[in-house]
Amino acid sequence: MPNTKHRVFAPQEPSRFDVTMRLWVPTMNLKPAEKFGELVVCLPPNANRLQSVPLIAALEDRLKDYCEDDYLVAIGDPTLIAAAACICARRTHGVLRLLKWDRLMSDYVLVEVRV
Repeated sequence: MPNTKHRVFAPQEPSRFDVTMRLWVPTMNLKPAEKFGELVVCLPPNANRLQSVPLIAALEDRLKDYCEDDYLVAIGDPTLIAAAACICARRTHGVLRLLKWDRLMSDYVLVEVRV
């Protein structure tokens, strides 16, 4: 089992804007992913996905220390997941450790991809 010195990068935490509270509220519980390591959310929930250039630059910055011992949890906007996966794979020379939600197990499972 991975230990807690590793990091789990989330491109973006899925959220919705609560009009009553006037703030972004997470729509997913990411606690189960924390058993793989420290959770690092790369982008805020209100990141404008139409402005891809600044978002890719922000992802590059947040993922600059990503290494083969870290994980990428596949959550958030699909475009951001794809961009983050490309950045992570480039940093590790083609090794990508993805955490994917398994509905049957109600937990994240590790999928290692070598590209």
